Amino acid sequence: MRVLKPGGKLVILEATYPESRMVRWGYRLYAPLVPLMGKLLGGGSAYKYLMKSIEDFPTQKEVVEMFNQAGFEEVGCRSMAFGSVSIFSGKK
Repeated sequence: MRVLKPGGKLVILEATYPESRMVRWGYRLYAPLVPLMGKLLGGGSAYKYLMKSIEDFPTQKEVVEMFNQAGFEEVGCRSMAFGSVSIFSGKK
């Protein structure tokens, strides 16, 4: 917030843990394959922490509340890819 100009907008694209039970079930089947695919594509070490990081990331509601507590206005959250990716935004 402090580095934005007045009227500036912060937009964050983040991998998020799906809220839907059905999507989480598919996610849990798919998740173990991500580090393997990363290793095959040459970036294995970067993908080892990714799945744990996604599971530990705050929920969408928690992130929206963080934006509000920081003083952002016009706070929004848009789910994409069945909730496995979210776009958070807020305006100073």
